[in-house]
Amino acid sequence: MTNRSAIVTGSTGFVAGHLIEQLVQEGYNVTGIDQSKRTQPPTHWTEFTEDLRDFEKIRSILTKVKPDIVFHLAAQTSVAVSAREPIADVIQNVEASVGLTQIVTDLETPRLVFTSTGGAMYGEESPPPYTEHTAQNPQSIYGVSKLAVENYIRVLTNPSNTQVSIIRPANIYGPEQSHLGEAGVVAIFGALMLANEAVTIFGTGEDTRDYIFVDDIVDILIKAGVEDPGLYLAGTGIETSTNQIFKALKEITGYSKLPIYQAARSGDVARSALSSEKAQQLWGWTPKTDLQSGLTKTVTWLKYKI
Repeated sequence: MTNRSAIVTGSTGFVAGHLIEQLVQEGYNVTGIDQSKRTQPPTHWTEFTEDLRDFEKIRSILTKVKPDIVFHLAAQTSVAVSAREPIADVIQNVEASVGLTQIVTDLETPRLVFTSTGGAMYGEESPPPYTEHTAQNPQSIYGVSKLAVENYIRVLTNPSNTQVSIIRPANIYGPEQSHLGEAGVVAIFGALMLANEAVTIFGTGEDTRDYIFVDDIVDILIKAGVEDPGLYLAGTGIETSTNQIFKALKEITGYSKLPIYQAARSGDVARSALSSEKAQQLWGWTPKTDLQSGLTKTVTWLKYKI
């Protein structure tokens, strides 16, 4: 147990919800910040309904809470949305993050943990699995925004005492991920299959991603708050195609229809997988949930949810 305090931005979000639950279990005093309001208020932690771009209010919250760690997860997370609305993506993912980082630096918060992207950070020049040394070449506005935030954080915190850990995760999936948006293929496919509705695959379906279960990401984020700071990739190192995800979920759900194929979307890369060797060597972290188990847990939750 610990008596440390943590602020989590994007606290109503998918990953943040799991992170907060684990932080509370480990004894952290947790404060969440999100522009969306929960239907039911939290019972074991505190939440503020604020826009991160209201910098005066955010500064007031951090001044009052004096967190040991700020976990920054709030973001617009869809590559497709970023392609359609690039300015909105920059406002949500860059402007808000720069303002938060400036406040964290001014107040000398001991640790900032930023959840970046691994899946959208690289181009086609280098074969996966990618490492911390692979040249960044994001192919989407979303990826460009995340890389920009990484650089802003580096420059803004450099003269301060705030230590920074940046986590570049693979494609995160698991229970409580929304199936109603445009990001999160496991949740979207699973929900459609359970409803016996048509499933659309963009492109040939042979594009690959590295799918990592949400509990494993929560584990590395918590380590990022206390272990040696730096840049770390978080993935399984395994490439799984969209067609393979479709087939696996089809077997789990008993779905019988064939997928509908449409043109590939702008900004989507052909292949992606991340090596987590650095995190394993320095932090002793490795993913524990295999894909089949994770998909089964996700479908079980979807059955209950929908």
